[in-house]
Amino acid sequence: MRVAMPILDQKDGLRVAPHFGKARRFYILDLESGKSSVVEIPEAEKGRGRMIAEILREKGVSVVVCRNIGEGALERLKEAGIEVRKTDKSNPDDAVEDLRV
Repeated sequence: MRVAMPILDQKDGLRVAPHFGKARRFYILDLESGKSSVVEIPEAEKGRGRMIAEILREKGVSVVVCRNIGEGALERLKEAGIEVRKTDKSNPDDAVEDLRV
């Protein structure tokens, strides 16, 4: 299973971004292999949720973990077959651990 999270770079490492649609980067983790990557999202005035959903679908993501997400982006992810799980964690490792429980 591949999991994606919107991220911010902080001095102490990566953090889950406070809002899905405003994130410029997404951290993708393959839970089986342990391999990870970061995907840059281009700027877009309209259709950003659809664009992000398509990029994540192409990368084989099946679950998005985020702190907050708008209804439009949530619908675009569902249409792409991507499950959305909310977290209150800011540390990506902690957010992923919640999936394993």
